[in-house]
Amino acid sequence: MPLRLKLVEPRIDGPRLPMVFDISMGVRKEDRALRDEVDAALSDLKPQIDEVLDEYNVPRLDGSGREISAASAEPGGVR
Repeated sequence: MPLRLKLVEPRIDGPRLPMVFDISMGVRKEDRALRDEVDAALSDLKPQIDEVLDEYNVPRLDGSGREISAASAEPGGVR
């Protein structure tokens, strides 16, 4: 599969956040068992991940671009 590049939107993050980027992981398309295992692990570890991000004051955005914190993060939001 060829690598696809996409511009980050918005191109300028503005004064609210110093930088904005998505984080993702991938597995081979046919390796559904590994994909499901990674998804389950990330879902299980989400509270600990949120704790670390909060501890270091890392701002986060939901899918609509609104700021969230560990207290308002929805469980199971990883996928």
